[in-house]
Amino acid sequence: MEVHVARQPIFNVDKKVIGYELLFRNGTGDFFPGSDRDQATADVINSSFFLKIVDDLAGGKKAFVNFTPRLVKQEMMTILPAKVLAVEFSETVDADPDVVAACRHLKEKGYMVVLDDFVYHKASAEILKLADMVKVDFIKTKEAERKAIAAQLAPMGVSLLAEKVESYFDFKQAKDFGYQYFQGYFFGRPEIFTGRDIPGYTVNYLNMLREASRMEIDFDKMEQIFRRDVALSFKLLKFINSSFFGVRNKISSVRQALVMLGRKEILKWISLLALQNIAQEKPDEVVVLSLIRARFGELLAFQMGWSKRSNQAFLVGLFSLVDAMLDRPMTDVLRELPLEDDIVVALLRGDNDLGQLHIMARHYEKAEWEEFSAMAQKIGIPEQDVAKLYRQALEWAQGLFVLLS
Repeated sequence: MEVHVARQPIFNVDKKVIGYELLFRNGTGDFFPGSDRDQATADVINSSFFLKIVDDLAGGKKAFVNFTPRLVKQEMMTILPAKVLAVEFSETVDADPDVVAACRHLKEKGYMVVLDDFVYHKASAEILKLADMVKVDFIKTKEAERKAIAAQLAPMGVSLLAEKVESYFDFKQAKDFGYQYFQGYFFGRPEIFTGRDIPGYTVNYLNMLREASRMEIDFDKMEQIFRRDVALSFKLLKFINSSFFGVRNKISSVRQALVMLGRKEILKWISLLALQNIAQEKPDEVVVLSLIRARFGELLAFQMGWSKRSNQAFLVGLFSLVDAMLDRPMTDVLRELPLEDDIVVALLRGDNDLGQLHIMARHYEKAEWEEFSAMAQKIGIPEQDVAKLYRQALEWAQGLFVLLS
């Protein structure tokens, strides 16, 4: 069975990821195509690889999966263990007694019950007694309604999640109203506009990035830069001796490691370290998402036959959140980074080939299935290939993040 899956992180007030909503689509049409969405959902859940998908994408954290009311009544989700799953469904005005009874059974079995797209009604009282969390759409609701829901539910001890939080203003407002959890791309834009400089200790990485960007690397010069930074040398040797490379004999010299990596890999590796340092005060998820985007772009480029441009596609993804990391406009940040013109155009305007590839990847990442399908068709890449490459990118990014930590 062909299945597309995207994931969206859920944060607490400290911007730490506590779980992921997993968004599934069966086939190449819109979300769960066909006349019977319940059957399509059931087919995905019952497939032999569903549990592996949850394990891979949730990374040991809680997986929030949306079910229709009919599947809630059938308790279809019990195929998955309660410790990994949050059962999410849209709350209805009529508060179906069978749905309420099913939620009671799920609670008894230890499942977390989440009401999605919540709007407060008197008929909601019964189901709210069983809910662990409610999700309030910050695009569909106005400020007064967001505040009123928080005030009404606070005495009941129900956790509040603000979803589709797209800006720092929304994030701060939700916190002020008493929301404890947040979902959306608020970290994808600068939080403040006063900005800050690139940290001094990162300048060394950027100098190395300039050296690595040259067509011919001066390995003597690169080695001297590394020798002045013991921590950097340690990271390089740790990286080159990791399972990522599978070298038989241990590499013990910086020069040997640099030669073995070669220009393209040195450029990528130093970019990773520079970005990691820039993002020190940001949630880990920002770095992980940058890594996913980088690898996803690289794999897509290979799939398109753009092997000579795969490194550029990697850097487009890697630096796509640098504005959020530095709390500065992207145009200002890119003036200080030694990136090729094609990469800069892709990040600022998105109107070249690299930019279009990145935009398609972003649509997939955000589960914007209709836009993704249109872009994939325009670019000429089979959708099933994208689903496979996304999974590979996620696994690679999670493994690499452990090495960089």
